[in-house]
Amino acid sequence: MNLVRILRATGLPLRPSDRHHIHPLVAAGGGWSLNPEPIAPFVDLLLSGDMI
Repeated sequence: MNLVRILRATGLPLRPSDRHHIHPLVAAGGGWSLNPEPIAPFVDLLLSGDMI
């Protein structure tokens, strides 16, 4: 998954429960969000639908 690679490259912990107040929120969204379950364990915020 590209999201996991991105989080590792930035040095952010993979799971939200491992992040603290000093870490930024990880948000994701877009057309793929019809099935958010594969990335849900890695993000703090999911936005549904296409962003135009």
